[in-house]
Order: sequence, then C-alpha cells, then structure tokens
Amino acid sequence: MSSTSYYRRLSRERMTPEQLEQEAIARNAQRRATYQLRRDARQNDNRSALIDITNQDVASGTLTSSNHVSIRSTCGSTIFGDSGIQGNPNVMHNNNVQRRNKGRVCHRSAINFHEQRGVPIVQLSPPRTCEFCQARLFHNETSQICCLSGKITLPTLPVPEDLRSLYIDQTPIGIQFKSDIRKINHLFALTSMGVHLDESLANAQHGVYTFRAQGSIYHKIGGLLPSTSESRPRFLQLYIYDTEHEVENCLVENNTIRQDIVEKIKAILDRCNPFVHNLRSLAQQGNIQECALRINEQPSDRPQYCLPTSSQVAAVIVGGEEVANLNPRDILVQSTSGQLMNVLDTAGYYDPLQYPLLFPYGSYGWSINSLDNNGRTIPCRAFYAYIIQVKYTPLSD
Repeated sequence: MSSTSYYRRLSRERMTPEQLEQEAIARNAQRRATYQLRRDARQNDNRSALIDITNQDVASGTLTSSNHVSIRSTCGSTIFGDSGIQGNPNVMHNNNVQRRNKGRVCHRSAINFHEQRGVPIVQLSPPRTCEFCQARLFHNETSQICCLSGKITLPTLPVPEDLRSLYIDQTPIGIQFKSDIRKINHLFALTSMGVHLDESLANAQHGVYTFRAQGSIYHKIGGLLPSTSESRPRFLQLYIYDTEHEVENCLVENNTIRQDIVEKIKAILDRCNPFVHNLRSLAQQGNIQECALRINEQPSDRPQYCLPTSSQVAAVIVGGEEVANLNPRDILVQSTSGQLMNVLDTAGYYDPLQYPLLFPYGSYGWSINSLDNNGRTIPCRAFYAYIIQVKYTPLSD
C-alpha cells in the first residue's frame, strides 16, 4: 500500500459521519464531471475523425454522390451507404464507437440524471402478445417472463364489476383512483408493512425518488382494538372500532384521498371480502374484549383457486372458548394484546390481508403448497409473474 493511500485511509477513520458523507458527495460529483468531460471529448474526436476521413476521400475522388454519404453533425452520428466508405476500417470503427457510446448514455441515464436536463427520451418498440397466455410483453421480453412458455397456467383472479370500472374509468374519479391506488390500498389493508427505510434517499425532494430498504421487509398484524382509548384505529381495527366514523378515520390516515372513492371501496369490500365479513361480525359482539380472531391458512383438502367463504378464512373465538386444531401457520389475533405479530410471507393469507384491492374476494395468494392448474408445484416468482401480467382478457382490457 502506498503512503498516499495509507494516510488517506487514516484520515477517513478520524472523520465524523457528516464529514464522510460530504466527502462522498464531492467524490461522486468529481466522477460525474470527469465522465462528462471524457464523453464530450470522445464525441468531438470521433466527429473530427469522420470529417477528416470524408474530406480525404473527396479530395482523392473516391467519394461520389452515389455513395449516399450523409453526415449528421447535429447528433454526432454518420450513416454510410455503399462499399466506397464501408471498406474503410477507420470509419467503421468510429461508427461503432458512436453507437456504443450512445447505448452507454441511455443505459446510464438514471446515474446521469440532472434536475434541469432530465433523462433521455427513448422511443420503445411496440409491445407484443404472448402466444400462450396472451400477456402483453415489451419488445425484448420473452414468454419465459410471464408463463414460462406455456408451462404455467393459473385461473384469472375475479374482480367485482364496480371495482373493475374504477380501473378502466377515464373520468376524473377513475384517474384519481389510479393515481392514489397505493394510498387507497394502504387505508384498507389489514396488516402493516415494516421496513428500515433510508430516509436520506426517500424524501422525494431532489432527483429520482429512491426507496432503499435496509434488511428485510415484513408485514405485521396487531390487536383487534386500539391499545388505549386515545389511540386512533388503524388497519384491521378500522373495520371493528368506531365503525360509525370509519370513513373519517380513514381520511385521518391520508386526507388527500377523495371521500367518495373511500366510500365506494368500503362498500365493495363489505360486500365481497370474507375477511372483512368476519371483522364486521366481531364489531357486533358485545363482549369484544374477550374475543379473538383466528385467521386460517388455506386447507389442503380444498381446491386452491376457489373463492373462499368467511368460515374458511377466519373464525371468531368468543369468551374462553378453546382453540381446537390450531395450525402452526394460523394466526390468533387477540383483542388488545399490545404486540405486533409477524405475518408469514409463505402463507396463503399474506396477500389478501395486505393487498385487498388486488384480492377483493379474499382469494389466497402464493404459499409453499401452491400448485398450478396441472397439479405441479409453482415457484413464488412464476406465480406472481403470471397473475400480475396485463393480459388480453375481459378483466384487463
């Protein structure tokens, strides 16, 4: 190790975190400036070499109008026609360098993002349709990404007609629904998401919004009632506690969402979702402090993709009633336990509890026992790649 590197490392060990951060910002700025200077110099050198070569050919008489040479200096690219110029290795090398540099610019567009310049606008090739599952694919995507070239077949997830109309509606209410869909799903989710978030990047103040999580992402579920009378209800508690002001409590969570959209989603879930049916039943219990809710894992003796009923997804435990045949993967939610329980990401109820807008009928999602329509075990990635793809079906026009 050189003496310069040794003293540089020694000085960094003595720096405070703020000083290290400032040094990293300055070092990155210097690297971007150096990269920009090198790219500009390379483009100028290539343009000068192309013009010199063309002038030499004109002077020697080897370049004529039939060669169809067109030099477009505005974009720094040159298009060559017939064999008179194609045979020149210097010209072909410079042309390849320009194409390669252009690809690098597009590939590094996020790294080179600038508030004033933005990012390059690239015209994409038209999408195509998978011949096996009718999924819409980008130009370079293959059928392996959606259905493994026909090896995976799953039934289409049903969607209530009034919810479907919100997805395809182009009126102001439909546009607002799609714009706020993540916020709306968060309001009606029965579980919460836990993550160690890097607040310095996810501030939405400068540059491209970046969501960087440290460690794992997990979902948790709390008690049926708020821990104290002063606490406001959240997540599944909204369906049980103070239901007369349920919409107002939802809007306290996020007051930028339209009230009519919240009321419409509430009515859809009250009608279709079996998990919500059980929570509404709990709200009618007079001794709710002594009740508990058992959330069941998908039974192995039931067809996987049939719509579940209220009694299949959960059960209300009243008073001191014994919990019989509690599966290790079931969840027993107490009234006011004061503790959060982890929701297994390998259990079928993980998806409908967290994403009610994607699973409005409470359909079970992927689990370690999931099978496709042919009775074969299906991997997690293949399951979600299939059901989330946009397809040419009556439910996703």
